[in-house]
Amino acid sequence: MIGRSHNNGLIEKAFVENILREEADNIYRAQDRVLSKAGNNKKINLTRYSRSFSVSNMNLKLTHNIQERFIDMKRTRYGKQKPISVHNTIIYGHWNNIIFRSKVELTNALRSQMALQLNLEI
Repeated sequence: MIGRSHNNGLIEKAFVENILREEADNIYRAQDRVLSKAGNNKKINLTRYSRSFSVSNMNLKLTHNIQERFIDMKRTRYGKQKPISVHNTIIYGHWNNIIFRSKVELTNALRSQMALQLNLEI
């Protein structure tokens, strides 16, 4: 019986990590869409090429240049600017997706399918 509960923990961990990988990919693609419409300048290119995502131990780590936060602001210390919604809107929108999917999508059928993929007994 102890082995089965341990297997459920492994299945849940794999499930959460799959969601995080999918949402990291979705974030990256959503940011690419916004950045491609913004044109080519030094700030945009720095933001475009300095992003990275990694998933390990049920954690999603997003790394980016600080410039990504500044091009998302309406006002900086240098005055007003037209914001490029590349950070807050996208990150927090996908954060809500992660929470929702984590609460809803792990059904018994999916749990059984993942156990087969991981060669575990439920």
